[in-house]
Amino acid sequence: MKRLLLSGLLTVGTASAALRKLTPTTQEESFGKPESVEQCLAILSEVGEEQRGRSRHLDTKAASIAGFAGTALTLNLTLGRPLLQQHFADHPWAHGSIRDAFIGSAVMFGLAALAAIVGVLRPTDTEDLDEEAIDAYADRPKVIMPRPELRETWLQTVAKMALADRKAGNAKAKWATVGVALLGVGIVGLLIQAVTLGIAS
Repeated sequence: MKRLLLSGLLTVGTASAALRKLTPTTQEESFGKPESVEQCLAILSEVGEEQRGRSRHLDTKAASIAGFAGTALTLNLTLGRPLLQQHFADHPWAHGSIRDAFIGSAVMFGLAALAAIVGVLRPTDTEDLDEEAIDAYADRPKVIMPRPELRETWLQTVAKMALADRKAGNAKAKWATVGVALLGVGIVGLLIQAVTLGIAS
């Protein structure tokens, strides 16, 4: 009887030791190695900060585009309007050319400012922690969660935020490019007016 009891105790002890050895491996397979998760978090944090910096740079550039477009539009309306009232007897085509360039420039400058303001500077919704998600980190499901699982959950959250920041930055870059292109066309219209006036005068 004693032998059976001793054998049973040894079996239980061996099984417990084996379970303790397997538990860290199982956790690593389920939630990743702690050092790997930490490294991934560090990388994603740098990526997210880079994307937010890129977004701030695009906001600054868009503000410059909008300001320049507004100034150019004002200049076009101020200087170009008197030209529309002039008639060039020796060059009858000049009035039509100046008129078309004046209207085209005004439209392009207005669209450039609109693209910069609406496409880049307007507030955008991004994938971020809302009030409910922030509050959840103080509730029981989170505070009793195993550390490896909690770190993995936070890693996934940081990845979603980094992807959302990059998507928003790409959209801002596209609209900023459109604004620069429209601004360039508007400047060409101003040059056409100046050249036409120089030839016809």
